[in-house]
Amino acid sequence: MGATREFLRFQERSKSMKPFKHLLRLAAIGLLSMTSHAQSFITNGLVAYYPFNGDANDAAGTNHGTIYGGVNLVPDRFGTINSAYRFNGIDGYIEVGNPLGSSPAFLTQTAWVKILARETTPVPVGQLDVIIGKRHATIPSLGSSWPELAIDGQNSGVGVLALDADFYFNPCRGVTPTLTNTWVFLCGVRSNSTFQLYLNGVLENTLTDPIAISSGEPMHLMHCGAFSSYCNGLLDDVRLYNRALSPGEIAQLYAIENAAPVITDQPTNVVVEVGDTTTFSVTATGSFPLGYQWFKDGIDLVNATNSTLTLANVQPKLIGNYTVIVANISGSGSITSRLASLSIPNINSAFWRGLVAYFPFNGDAKDAVGTNHGTIYGGVNLVPDRFGTINSAYRFNGVDGFIEVGSPVGNSPAFLTQTAWVKILARETTPVPVGQLDVIIGKRHATNPSLGSSWPELAIDGLNSGVGVLALDADFYFNPCRGITPTFTNTWVFLCGVRSNGTFQLYLNGKLENTLTDTIAINSGEPMHLMHSGSFATYCNGLLDDVRLYNRALSPGEIAQLYESESPPHAATGYATLASIFVIGVTVLDPGNGYTNAPRVRIIGGGGSGAQAVAVVDHGIVTAINVINAGFGYTNAPAIIVDPPFIPSPILASTRTSSLIFSNLTVGGSYQLQQFQAPYWTNLPASVTATNAVWTTVVPGTARGEDYRLALNPVPWQAFATPQVVNGFVVGATVTDSGSGYTNPPAVRIISNVGSNATAVASITNGFVTRLIITGAGFGYTDMVTIQIDPPPVAGITPTVLPVLLLDLSNLTPYNNYQIQFKSNLDAAWENWNGGLFTATKETASHYFFITEAAGFFRLALVP
Repeated sequence: MGATREFLRFQERSKSMKPFKHLLRLAAIGLLSMTSHAQSFITNGLVAYYPFNGDANDAAGTNHGTIYGGVNLVPDRFGTINSAYRFNGIDGYIEVGNPLGSSPAFLTQTAWVKILARETTPVPVGQLDVIIGKRHATIPSLGSSWPELAIDGQNSGVGVLALDADFYFNPCRGVTPTLTNTWVFLCGVRSNSTFQLYLNGVLENTLTDPIAISSGEPMHLMHCGAFSSYCNGLLDDVRLYNRALSPGEIAQLYAIENAAPVITDQPTNVVVEVGDTTTFSVTATGSFPLGYQWFKDGIDLVNATNSTLTLANVQPKLIGNYTVIVANISGSGSITSRLASLSIPNINSAFWRGLVAYFPFNGDAKDAVGTNHGTIYGGVNLVPDRFGTINSAYRFNGVDGFIEVGSPVGNSPAFLTQTAWVKILARETTPVPVGQLDVIIGKRHATNPSLGSSWPELAIDGLNSGVGVLALDADFYFNPCRGITPTFTNTWVFLCGVRSNGTFQLYLNGKLENTLTDTIAINSGEPMHLMHSGSFATYCNGLLDDVRLYNRALSPGEIAQLYESESPPHAATGYATLASIFVIGVTVLDPGNGYTNAPRVRIIGGGGSGAQAVAVVDHGIVTAINVINAGFGYTNAPAIIVDPPFIPSPILASTRTSSLIFSNLTVGGSYQLQQFQAPYWTNLPASVTATNAVWTTVVPGTARGEDYRLALNPVPWQAFATPQVVNGFVVGATVTDSGSGYTNPPAVRIISNVGSNATAVASITNGFVTRLIITGAGFGYTDMVTIQIDPPPVAGITPTVLPVLLLDLSNLTPYNNYQIQFKSNLDAAWENWNGGLFTATKETASHYFFITEAAGFFRLALVP
């Protein structure tokens, strides 16, 4: 068969090329470090924390609260339901034990409170709404011997830290009035004899008093036993520390807990090629630091906790819908982004969207899209798949062989799709209450095998000539969605079972066989098994391949497309039989699919020559390969090459690249290839040990020599640091990576979109950056701040650059001959390109050619 020629014009000056995408992760690194710092100070010394997210439990320890009287859950200050408590002002309060002990010399108490109606009961020390305090259990009229955090009803609601010992009252009273029906942040601190009161993160007053506080009474929230008063209002995010927080820490804590984040730039859809690197990103505002968690198809991604999600070497398994949750580190608020999809041209996204586990069995039982890797038990071994590819399917012995794959789709999914290619070699004959079933995908009952699996098991029925079955096999209950088309043993078939709430569907070879409506509640925490049913202790005798599990219901069209994509026309395969030095026969291993004519058969290798064979085709498959000439001289079995059902048109694509030639290398030296991406040198995935003085590599596009270098290993690396920003000033910096190889203190720049004039200098010790000193705090910093430290000096070798044309060839037929041809203009004759004749060994090939300023046309021709 002839090849359709594809003409591609290449011009050396062409700027069309696929750019490499690079991501500078400075912002993400800065935020991550900032987040770690914030999380550290928030939890340092935190002995109890009551976020009131649905209950009164202590999120930092075991001092869980006990609710008394009129207390009920309400929305918090961000509108999140059931995330704060409302106290009725009559008898409602929460008791939290004694988290801080009886007489701490250092303590911090913080709370968010909204007073609805102020305390009006006159008592000797005034009308106090006590937020955090300790009552006197035996003599309530006595003081609490504790610095009680309160709001004063007599003084327009100013904050109070009441040093309320027995018959003694010395308040650290605030100066700023608060309003009712308004959330405020109160904080009281004791550091030995110094007491401080803060309102909304700002210091209100300081009091020095040598009072000895000592109270073994339980701590109460929104209630003062000393005066038998109760607060009428809302309370949230109570924190108790066994240390005195600093003014800066209190200001940061207030900022962190003050606002829920808002997404200002949503993630957007991306379309990328296989092998590319791509990035999803989100921009959010709110109280910093913010935390991020990315999800794919509703499943959280490990270590995907930055504002950007970078996906390298994109493969089809990454196709899907991505979202990100942005939250304050304190947990005070969160928001979920819109869906953003990743798709790849010419690959059907539907096959990968919602795919939670995929077992292609290409040499092992690993999950190709997740972490639900299979564990093999009993008689299971690798064999050729339905295309003849060796070690690409599993053979199960029908006695004790099965694979366990965990629980990829959970225990009770409302939406579910299970697919598998299976070849039954001998049907199950064991009589059981529901018939002789070869269960392909199911869940066994571990403790009582006689019970059902509470799972829609995908199976083949031995009683009904092998029709497909979706068995709704709950305990002592069986309602099968049974197919109508018989299947044959020793034949590959494609089974698919779908659940969509109360609708169950069975598909065979891409076509709907039956639909069943059943309100059965499936719920099984047992592990999922392949080719085994624990319910009946049966094992399948056959082959299995390409098992897919989805957490959604595929549509009929998607199932038909999936079947067609996994069973395309393909070449037949066979192996030769020798007698002495002659080829006397060929056994068909895979009959192929899609043949309209008898294909050519070639006999290659084996040490001999002259053997010939012809193929016999019936109904699109190769039914026999007959030897018509035995040849001679064969010492090993030759390869049998059968042409595919059709010879595809070869495809030629051109890409401009550059050859980097590095000279004067030290033989035996270890070098790292780097590219300059301002302002950093970035390691490329090329590390080389020089075997001679010259090393050459190719990079995409038009390269400049000054943008690349070979650095001698070990390569010094750059130092990094994160800033500390308070009230718009850069007041400090923490070195997060000391780098290496510094001979002099590097220059330091402080960069931000908002704010200016901050400066810093670096100190080095033994080649490492050990400290940054802020020499100027600048002003006005409200946006993300980045500290940029210059890289260390590196002795690098700069390359000579030559332009190179890369020809990527695809749709090749292995063992066919091809010729690359060229002509300078359309009127010229085609000429064979010198060195352009080759024999394809696989379906793709690449060739590099040094080029000049000339323009012209290339084509790829099949040579008969």
